[in-house]
Amino acid sequence: MLPKKNRINKKTFDTIFKEGYIIHSPIFLFKYTKNLDNKGHFAFIVPKTVAKNAVKRNSLRRKGYNTLRNKDFPAISGIFMYKKGVNFDIKSEEIAENIDLILNRVKI
Repeated sequence: MLPKKNRINKKTFDTIFKEGYIIHSPIFLFKYTKNLDNKGHFAFIVPKTVAKNAVKRNSLRRKGYNTLRNKDFPAISGIFMYKKGVNFDIKSEEIAENIDLILNRVKI
């Protein structure tokens, strides 16, 4: 899990959905905005269309947070949303590759 200082609060969450830029990858849809405090803030969303069971959704969220925990954070606030059709048994390495792909394409 990410530390509380690196997670998104409700106000930032709403701002990202209204004004954020979008980047696609095979697993994620990533919405982000620039951040003024030079810290990275992130969240993961797993919709019910990906996994009906809450245990599976929370497991996918934890996999995302655990892979993101070891990364250097750019100065952005972003939301990683799993796309429909993602397999529940996806490996952490695939998630890490997609996160790297997205963070390299972010324009600050």
